Order: sequence, then C-alpha cells, then structure tokens
Amino acid sequence: MTTSIDELSVYLHLARALWRKKKMSDRDRVLILAAVTSELLRMPFISDYCRQLVLENNHGHMLRHWESVADALGDPDFLHFFKQVKRRFPLEKAESLLNEFGVDRANERSTYYSDAEYAAAILDVDLEWLKENYRLDN
Repeated sequence: MTTSIDELSVYLHLARALWRKKKMSDRDRVLILAAVTSELLRMPFISDYCRQLVLENNHGHMLRHWESVADALGDPDFLHFFKQVKRRFPLEKAESLLNEFGVDRANERSTYYSDAEYAAAILDVDLEWLKENYRLDN
C-alpha cells in the first residue's frame, strides 16, 4: 500500500469538514483512515492524536482495545474493519466530498516546512505539542 502526504491531507481535511457538519460517525471513520495513513507515513504522533479524537467521541470504539493504531494493524479484526471503512471512503470519494464541501487544497503543502507540520496544521494542533504528548517512533 503506497501512501502519501496528499492522501493524509485529504482524510484530515475531510474529517475536519465532517466535524463542522456534525457528522461525527463519518468523521470518526475518516479519522481511522487518517490514523492508518499516518502510521504508514511514520507519523505515529498524528496517528495517536486521531485515535484519541475517535475515542473521545466514541468511548466504546474498537480502537480502545489497542494502545495504538500500530498495534491494531496487527489484528485481523481491525484490518477487516479498516477495509470496510476504506471501501466506504475510498480516496476518490473523499476527494470528491472535499470538493462538494468547498475545501481547496491547491498548493497548500508547499507553505509548510515538513509533512508533519502540515498534518498538524490541518488538525489545528501544535506539532511540538503532539511530539511531546504522543509516540515519536514506530
């Protein structure tokens, strides 16, 4: 599975747009996609934060069974759930929804020093705070 910061930014922007529209279940699903993408991009602090947002909204979510999304990725039950979510929100559909919501990402990444700084900005959190409070390595 190849991932990129562009894919992560789509999911993070969509999660934010869904939060604004008070569609919390869909926001949580998209945050799962963002969390897994973050893990694959070696940004566990972003993944952990996404996991926390899901659990704050839904204390009973299956993510509570694992200390991190990295741990969850080793479990067949989680992988089955992840595939279902991915089918519901494939990247193309997520991009289309962003367009419908009027989110313009053109040239946005180029204004940030790093991919991690960019992801943190979309989440509206300070990168240094994330690094101080969440895992730094896989």
